[in-house]
Amino acid sequence: MLMLLDDTYQVIKTFKTDVGLFLHLQENCKNLDEQSRHNWNFSRYSHKLLAPFVKEMQGKSFVDMARQACQQEEDLIVMCTGDEENPSLFLSTPDLNVDALRKEWCKLFCKAHKLYVVTK
Repeated sequence: MLMLLDDTYQVIKTFKTDVGLFLHLQENCKNLDEQSRHNWNFSRYSHKLLAPFVKEMQGKSFVDMARQACQQEEDLIVMCTGDEENPSLFLSTPDLNVDALRKEWCKLFCKAHKLYVVTK
């Protein structure tokens, strides 16, 4: 059981799983202003969705990583943790621990927004 607390340590909501917390924080991102929304992103793009995009764009590191995802037929995970200009990019290979990435994103989001997660 996880409890999400505000900066006064009042319980905002409880969750049974890390995924529940992640989904709640992602939903709350929709309430942020546009710039903040772009700064806090965790998206997964299938290689099938990326293929046409890669054909249109050239010469950027995102495009290189997207091209690699398409070539390897792997999904691409884009994780922004407060700075949309410097996202972390991950190929979603079988050995990638996506749960650990989500947990890290949640931890950084909570820290930046003065929220706390307590395991009960």
